[in-house]
Amino acid sequence: MFKSYETELAGRKLVIETGKLAGLANGNVVVKYGDTVVMVNVTASKEPKEGIDFFPLSVDFEEKMYSVGKIPGSYTKREGKPSDKAILVSRAIDRPLRPLFPKDFRNDVVVVATVLCVEQDNSPEVAAMIGASAALSISDIPFGGPTAAVNVGLVNGEIVINPTEEQRKISDLNLTVAGTAEKVAMIEAGANEVPDDVMLEAIKKGHEEIKKVCQFIQKIKDEIGKPKFAYKSFAVDHDLYEELEKDYTEKMKTAVQEIDKDTRDNNVAALTEEIENALAEKLGEEELEKRKQEIGEAVYKLEKKCVRDMIFYEHKRVDGRAIDEIRPLSCEVGLLPRTHGSALFTRGQTQVMSIVTLGMKSEEQELDGIDTETAKRYMHQYNFPGYSVGEAKTSRGPGRREIGHGALAEKALVPVLPSKEEFPYAIRVVSEVLSSNGSTSQASICGSTLALMDAGVPIKAPVAGIAMGLITKDDKYTILRGSRIRYSESYTPKKVWEQNKKNITADGYLLCDIGDLVISAAAKLIEGMSTNGKELDAPERIMGENETYSVTFDSSKTMEETDGKMINPKEKSEFCGEDSSVFKLMGFEQKKDNAKMQGIVEQNAVFEYT
Repeated sequence: MFKSYETELAGRKLVIETGKLAGLANGNVVVKYGDTVVMVNVTASKEPKEGIDFFPLSVDFEEKMYSVGKIPGSYTKREGKPSDKAILVSRAIDRPLRPLFPKDFRNDVVVVATVLCVEQDNSPEVAAMIGASAALSISDIPFGGPTAAVNVGLVNGEIVINPTEEQRKISDLNLTVAGTAEKVAMIEAGANEVPDDVMLEAIKKGHEEIKKVCQFIQKIKDEIGKPKFAYKSFAVDHDLYEELEKDYTEKMKTAVQEIDKDTRDNNVAALTEEIENALAEKLGEEELEKRKQEIGEAVYKLEKKCVRDMIFYEHKRVDGRAIDEIRPLSCEVGLLPRTHGSALFTRGQTQVMSIVTLGMKSEEQELDGIDTETAKRYMHQYNFPGYSVGEAKTSRGPGRREIGHGALAEKALVPVLPSKEEFPYAIRVVSEVLSSNGSTSQASICGSTLALMDAGVPIKAPVAGIAMGLITKDDKYTILRGSRIRYSESYTPKKVWEQNKKNITADGYLLCDIGDLVISAAAKLIEGMSTNGKELDAPERIMGENETYSVTFDSSKTMEETDGKMINPKEKSEFCGEDSSVFKLMGFEQKKDNAKMQGIVEQNAVFEYT
């Protein structure tokens, strides 16, 4: 039966319709926000996926070019693989939803948000996030929502909910907030040095709007929502866990307290084998084999409890550090003699190498999407190979996580780049993760700052990144300040990433990203990590509430000192014409290419490689 519900969001009409389209899906809604229209369908498998220890949720944000009256620019003239932006939106939809499914649920769930029509003033991303929550809420799929989301801008010092296209162009803040009626679930922001108090106020105002939308969706659910279906539970056996907790807690605490990751992993593996041998004597080999996955999950739960208790009650981590202590840092620049810029950033057992390449402005990445952005000159790419965690895994191209982490670093560094007029070059940075035992996305930000300076890019100030963790119990919490290792990344999924710059105090947010349900979070840390030598260890001292780890960078390197020598054009004839060396170097062969070259040479610096 067709139903239509209407409310108001940021002064514009928000309509949710259901019962007309996609009748075989578990849940379907069409969200209309102004003239933006997004259809969301959710489905779930009837049986759980066997042999996995996680919840298999998939989210796809489908950008349809007809939604903006465009024909796709590919040879096939149809939509292909999702764009980087579509992947980022899919991840943003996923993050506030995932914690609200039952922990013991293993059925496949697929959320598909299809963009049917776009009015640039009304974000299809926000419509998709609201639609995903509404579709799941009215479906028969077990889900603890609803959730909702809004964009928040800062225009001329005023906080604006769901800013229009023109407002977004001049906004100092691009903040997406998602949450339930009770809590903030996800924050993702790029900013131009926005102060802490302004950022917090923006989050609060965003959550006020979220509460209203959640109440709206709850009313729809109460009226037409389907009963939730029964499912096979994969909860850890309570009696088994209590037995392990009673007999092996002290051994587990001893096993996890190691500085070296491999040693710690080997200790836990040895204890797991000891537990399995003891249970084999009690249960028999056949029963042990049947329950091996269940036993593994019980051991993991015990490991998690030991680590959390150690942090929460003893205020120390498994590698012996205090909860506000950063691991040893080191930085090295100029590693690669024939690249424009390179740097190696190491934090404990986490190591990232970043490499910079500079090119003509015409080498900007062209974008073919449903928004008004058609190109970008700064491209940040992140690679996470199997060897970085000791796994024998071949590379199959970047996954969604790698694309997300590259975009995170890109968003952090864009505000400090020189303008196109000051620096008319396309910039590509590739961050290669060499070893991972902590936040590699933040290490890539630190390494990339160094590599950009090594390439002679006149950035406005150094940028550094730090990851935070939050452990809660009842109404109390403990914050882990930076330098997460695998345990705190797995067991404290509440994350904050922030870059502060200039001198030793934080001027404000460039980037903030928080995932999973949190009470509140704010972070102040790290001004800049850089070096004027080949090797330098950063201080590792905690200096109170506003601690900063700072290494001075005194770079006098200029563009001309890179291997790609910059030529400043004086006369157009030096670069255009069939006999010019640049013309031959660029491989232009037809007259139309010569005309193109003349059109762009005034806007571009040209590289001559020797």
